[in-house]
Amino acid sequence: MDIMENKSTIKNHHYKLIIFITYFVQGCVSYLIFFILSLYLNVTIDLDPVIIGLYAGATFIPYTLKIFIGPLMDKIKIPIIGGRLKPYIIIGGVINAIFLIPLGLDPTSFLIIYFFCWMIQNIGYVFLDVAVDILIINDKRNRNTTTSSIISILGLTLGQTLIGILSTTPLFDKYMFYGFFMVGMISLTVVFFGFFFKEKEECQDLLQALFKK
Repeated sequence: MDIMENKSTIKNHHYKLIIFITYFVQGCVSYLIFFILSLYLNVTIDLDPVIIGLYAGATFIPYTLKIFIGPLMDKIKIPIIGGRLKPYIIIGGVINAIFLIPLGLDPTSFLIIYFFCWMIQNIGYVFLDVAVDILIINDKRNRNTTTSSIISILGLTLGQTLIGILSTTPLFDKYMFYGFFMVGMISLTVVFFGFFFKEKEECQDLLQALFKK
């Protein structure tokens, strides 16, 4: 591949926005779950901190499925949307956003259903996360740059910082779970940019190389 051809394959910048938003959402959600939600459950229903820790930790069980989701994405192609990564970016983004929004409700009213939504939201995010990780690896391999890695770290940091700042405002004193609704709506922009994302052929090759038997 000559220089001009390589430049044309990386001209599409939608993947950078997808990377940033994905990690921004992760930063927001991690702060909401491990700090604000834990504090709320402890203060509101006097739930034991150990139980809260087990509760929060259990919802991250889907992350252990990442080693299986990669091969699944390689084996199962969704031709309607096109590409290997693009369908999972869109589907993962939709699931993540839909099940983030119910987390904006009071968990003390329906703790079991809340836990279920939390689990499904994480499954959606894991699909999105695996696809985005491949984008980052591919970008670093082809361009010999850490730009995508920097974008992901920046998104994660800004997400945590934003929720940290908002948690000190009167809004979060009374309506702190609106943060989940806000992050869910932001997460939908991943789906928007996903539709315009033009998947590079080398991303598909990298997916096969990483997860082939």
